[in-house]
Amino acid sequence: MIATVIVKIIGAIYKIPLYNILTPQGTAYFSTAYNVYLPIYVLATAGLPAAVARMVSAQYSTGNYKNIRRILKIALAFFLCTGFVGMLVMFFFTDMMSGLSGALTSLSAKIAENTGWTPTTVELFSPNAVYAIRALSPTLLFVCLMSAFRGYYEGLRDMHPTAYSQVIETVCKLGFGLFLANAPIKHGIAAFEAGLPVYGQVCETLQQAKEACLPYAAAGGIAGVTIGAFIGLCYLVLHYKLKSDGITAQQLEDSPNADSNKRMLRALLKIAIPIGVGAIALNLSGLIDNITINARMTSLIQKFPDYFQNMYAAVINNPDVGAGTLDKLPNYLWGLYGYGLVFYNLIPMITLNFGISALPAVTHYWTVGDHERLHENIERAIRVTALIAYPGALGLAVLAKPILTMFYQGSMGTAGVAVATPLLQILAITLIFAALCTPLGSILQGLGRPDLQVKIVFGGIGIKLLTNFILIGIPQFNINGAPVGTFMCYAFIFFCELWYTFSISKIHLNFKTTFFKPLACAILCAAAAFGGYRLLHGVLSLSVLISTAIAMIAAVVVYVVSLFLLRAISKEDVLSLPKGKNIAKVLEKHHLIG
Repeated sequence: MIATVIVKIIGAIYKIPLYNILTPQGTAYFSTAYNVYLPIYVLATAGLPAAVARMVSAQYSTGNYKNIRRILKIALAFFLCTGFVGMLVMFFFTDMMSGLSGALTSLSAKIAENTGWTPTTVELFSPNAVYAIRALSPTLLFVCLMSAFRGYYEGLRDMHPTAYSQVIETVCKLGFGLFLANAPIKHGIAAFEAGLPVYGQVCETLQQAKEACLPYAAAGGIAGVTIGAFIGLCYLVLHYKLKSDGITAQQLEDSPNADSNKRMLRALLKIAIPIGVGAIALNLSGLIDNITINARMTSLIQKFPDYFQNMYAAVINNPDVGAGTLDKLPNYLWGLYGYGLVFYNLIPMITLNFGISALPAVTHYWTVGDHERLHENIERAIRVTALIAYPGALGLAVLAKPILTMFYQGSMGTAGVAVATPLLQILAITLIFAALCTPLGSILQGLGRPDLQVKIVFGGIGIKLLTNFILIGIPQFNINGAPVGTFMCYAFIFFCELWYTFSISKIHLNFKTTFFKPLACAILCAAAAFGGYRLLHGVLSLSVLISTAIAMIAAVVVYVVSLFLLRAISKEDVLSLPKGKNIAKVLEKHHLIG
């Protein structure tokens, strides 16, 4: 978790200036590449990281160390093949989508010819995103191989290799990404000032020259991700070669003979396939947004051009950061949505680690039949996730506008902030469910029921697709239908996963300490943030930066104090931390933990 916080801080340092460099148009190309990458990555790994962790944990519980080593070899070989195939699929993905877009447009024209309806041009992806997508494609191979090592060490309950490799990967992404994003823009502007074409385009204004640079700037920014992934993989390989995995020669000698490669691979795939299918479905969420926003918004604008010209006049007509023309509006709105996703993704990336940590622990205690420790680990994973997710979600919701203003007003303008604020507020509330889904999904996997997670996730994705299609197609909702669809998706997944966790494990959570106490503390936290910002900015007229920063500090103080006053943290939670015994003694002395 500490490594993830560091990674997300570095990621913010990376994405905030990067998105300001790219503007909403370039951000849309960058976000499109990620939304293509995620489903293919999940398909390439097919749930194997979680399967490797689960199998390694189970084999470690029974002392079969030779099987543990064989699991790593099989996983690396399998990942090498799937990562390479995934890289090729992603590299040529835009060619396939262009063909599909052309076929759908032709079909629309034929339908219109026979029915008298207005034909629709179907554009699933912006052609300018092709460079970013291809620059990101090698990352699939590198991250697949990293996933094998990370799953292996996580199964051994050693999170250090995962943590260190994440930090190294992100630091390299920051350095290379910002440099490579800025270089094409400098080169393009220099060409424009010299009276030369900008990347093959003759530009009449500086704004046109900047827009011509954006596809290459987005590709440069995302190339930093690829370089970072390669260096992170190099670290894991060196770590394994130099420090190995802690299994001694005596343990290997005393271990039973390893199972055959065929049997081990079959066992891995039996666990991995349902996990992978569920993960693929969940990662389709961004792809669904990308396709439905572009396709439905394009169709709406063609039907109601005057309505959207009036509704979004401020963001279309702004000469510096606006969409420019009505036909560019869908891509521009998708870019604004991407700004909100930067903050939305912070919390789930942190809580994901509780799921990763819970998986081998739940697997171990479920395997050995220790119901008491199983209950303890499941309840703690959910409670600690809630302690982080609740204040993050509610705080982000009440401070959405000042946060967007503080970081992105220069690249999206006041009008862009006004459009992006409700998108971020809906996403922020969604965080409550999205963050809790990560440990619950891992718990179901640890309980040996990844198939249930698949069915639940597909149900949630179906709800999102239907909600997106309906709401984005209503002019009054348009882009706001996308975060509502995400909310409906994760709310469904959360309640279903929670129900099946109770049913299978036969545990009974203490709802008061697990959900309601953290929620009460988070409401006080959000109230302090909202009231503090209103007082400082609205009454005392301090700047947005100072008002937001002080309001956040006040909210954190109120939250921490309320956690202790309401006894929302247990002694067991504190003992599970590094130096937990020393911390617990101090807190018990002052009667601050229950």
